[in-house]
Amino acid sequence: MQIGGTYLNKAVIYLLAVGVVWAAGPAWPQDNTCAIPRHVCRHVLVVCQMTAYPVKAAPGQGLGLGQMKAMARQAESPQVRYCALYALGESRSPQAAGLLIALLQDPDPRARRGAAHALGKLSQTSAVMPLVELLCRPGECQAVRSAAAASLGRLGDPRAVAVLSYHSQSQYAWVRGESLKALARLRSSPEMRRAGR
Repeated sequence: MQIGGTYLNKAVIYLLAVGVVWAAGPAWPQDNTCAIPRHVCRHVLVVCQMTAYPVKAAPGQGLGLGQMKAMARQAESPQVRYCALYALGESRSPQAAGLLIALLQDPDPRARRGAAHALGKLSQTSAVMPLVELLCRPGECQAVRSAAAASLGRLGDPRAVAVLSYHSQSQYAWVRGESLKALARLRSSPEMRRAGR
């Protein structure tokens, strides 16, 4: 019972924090002038508050791309970094691609996974070969490799078909499953149908 109570307490604190940040929301612009969607900004602010990470939303603007990039690069809290990486993916901004590709080499596997996941949302073909390299990296953990496979499927680039076909036979269930889903997504893409594959 005590364990459940602890989780319940954390959930209540989280919901209260979301309410406080949500209440501040109307000051933010209703049009989409902020590169990061408002609901994602709120989520990041809640995580920053819960982990005591010092970040402030600019009045009337929310959180910007530069702030998210700094958090993804430098935050000591893994939760803050992962949220920032998620937010960079949700921004759909091509300006985030360079940093995310660089973070595929980060020592923390959670950062590599977050970067791989975010790259799949940016529609940047420059991410294809770094994601292929990550998927094929010897000794890389399953979670990171499966995120790379999923993002290759989202990017829809035919160059990924051969490597995804190879990994669809992987002994690791996560990698195999995401590779199969990515292949199905690629094969149903208009580019692949035009190419007759």
